[in-house]
Amino acid sequence: MKKKVGEIDAKTATELKRQAGDIVLEQGDQNFGQTHIELRHGDQIRQAGYENVETFVEKVAQDKINCCVKDRTLPTSPEPC
Repeated sequence: MKKKVGEIDAKTATELKRQAGDIVLEQGDQNFGQTHIELRHGDQIRQAGYENVETFVEKVAQDKINCCVKDRTLPTSPEPC
């Protein structure tokens, strides 16, 4: 199962020289995706005030897109801009 957690629109894609499209979070397993994030970081995410993993990933995806557009660069690390 895949859940849309964000989108790179055509304008942003052009600015970043990337393909437009959906950002998806796959269900995954213990090694990747939502299951992995929940198992490894779920408690931390909720302690930080997020309702769940999906909400957290949506926020991170949107923040990264906004930073990339502002800086006109692609992220090279998970650190905030």
